Amino acid sequence: MFRKPNKKEWFYLGLVVLFYLSGVLYVYTHALSFRALFYYGLLQPKGITGEEARLVEIETPLSWNIPQVLWYIYIKASGVLVELFQYWVVGMLIAGALVAFVPWEKVRSKMGYGGLKAILLASIAGAIIPICSCGIVPVLAGMIEAGIPLG
Repeated sequence: MFRKPNKKEWFYLGLVVLFYLSGVLYVYTHALSFRALFYYGLLQPKGITGEEARLVEIETPLSWNIPQVLWYIYIKASGVLVELFQYWVVGMLIAGALVAFVPWEKVRSKMGYGGLKAILLASIAGAIIPICSCGIVPVLAGMIEAGIPLG
């Protein structure tokens, strides 16, 4: 039922895990707020909330030191990954449930291969499924893996 991931997919998974852990480790070693990281993707000191939190993050000036700028971009991107990871997990669980429990032949027969009917049914399904745009990516990947046409 499930295929074995190839070397390229294992490499990308390892890269994402490394990226994620580096963001969490940075917050831990610099005694920053884990709550701000997981809720907002912000790298900020503990005890700062609300609008002040975003201003503290903006106040950090960057110099023209290219390695410092690249490190800042890397750490900010890993912070955003930590924030979005929870939505991806929900999307992966929904995609797994759809692949495991939904008979895709029935979905294909209902939706057809494009046209107005397929667009309306997809819009209704999208309105019902309670996940954000970040969580829908794994669901779409699961549908493509199951052979559902894109249009």
